Amino acid sequence: SESRTGDFDVRVRLNSLGLADLWSRAGIMARNGSATGDLLAAAVATPGTAGCFFMARTSSGTAPAISGAYPVNYPQTWLRLRRSGNVFTGFASIDGTAWTQLSSATVAMGSNVQVGLFTSSGTSAQTTASFSSYGDTAGAVIATQPLPFEPDGPSSRHGPITITEISYNP
Repeated sequence: SESRTGDFDVRVRLNSLGLADLWSRAGIMARNGSATGDLLAAAVATPGTAGCFFMARTSSGTAPAISGAYPVNYPQTWLRLRRSGNVFTGFASIDGTAWTQLSSATVAMGSNVQVGLFTSSGTSAQTTASFSSYGDTAGAVIATQPLPFEPDGPSSRHGPITITEISYNP
């Protein structure tokens, strides 16, 4: 992590994320300290269908609130975290230029915070991630862009194949 004072806007490309368990995650986070339960704000990705989301702990010692959703597309999963005063906003992108806002929260951190990359999981198993292109955001556009793939969930029926039923009999 690095110490940042005042407002910032940083981004990172998440090339890959290993699946240690269903709640493996990685991303970019701002914290006001390193103790368990300290205030935080983060743009987060998972290796599966939970995709990308924004996470914030606005009161010390409480569970972080999770909001927003965006599909992952490794190695083209980009995350961004912006601070403006006490408002932290998380974004996700598939190209690092056009960003979709995940969510935002008011987190009353001091002017000096620690900003860095992280991995975590719900077990003691090791989670691995590959990051690149960490740095300040420049030339960013907030836009809702069409995805070049169909995310998990109900089908839009635009593809050439539709699976409507699976009959499985061992």
